[in-house]
Amino acid sequence: MNLEDAIKNWSDSVLRILVDEEDLTDEHRQMFSHELQNRDHGMVRLTTKMLHDAGTNGYEGWNSRQLASIGIGWPAPKGWLTAMNGKEVTAEQWRRFVSLKGKKK
Repeated sequence: MNLEDAIKNWSDSVLRILVDEEDLTDEHRQMFSHELQNRDHGMVRLTTKMLHDAGTNGYEGWNSRQLASIGIGWPAPKGWLTAMNGKEVTAEQWRRFVSLKGKKK
């Protein structure tokens, strides 16, 4: 797991402590600050792993309602998963996407 994926699991308190750390690089300080801001604004930055884990159900793929919840048409265009990597959606969109896992297409 890379650092960008890992910080999504860290608490707000841990991130605030790290942002205030003197020995932190500017790059990491900016990354941690951005994660906190996203949480404060109810945004979720997507990764392909998140989408895959929350979307696939065995050999079945994503369903049309899931994809619609994050703004992807049906049938999904080629390359949509890669294109969504790093994009931000609202926390509500993400909750809906996850809640529709395994539902009928």
